[in-house]
Amino acid sequence: MGVLRAAGTTLRLAILAVLVVLEPVVRVVLAGSALLVALTALFFALVRPLSAFPLWRMLAVTAALVMLLALYYAILRVISR
Repeated sequence: MGVLRAAGTTLRLAILAVLVVLEPVVRVVLAGSALLVALTALFFALVRPLSAFPLWRMLAVTAALVMLLALYYAILRVISR
């Protein structure tokens, strides 16, 4: 039982180390993409008529990217316990 617990803890810490190292990259990519998509959607909403542009779909993509970042942080929080 002790060997399994030690192996599980070692595996958990290895995964946590990789996720913590990748966290700045993931944050910049996801948050930057969300901001870029939102600004692009608002720009196109001002330039083009709303019927010719999928504004709500682009805003949904923005929300999905933000929720994906929140999920990443939730996974980090669960694994770090």
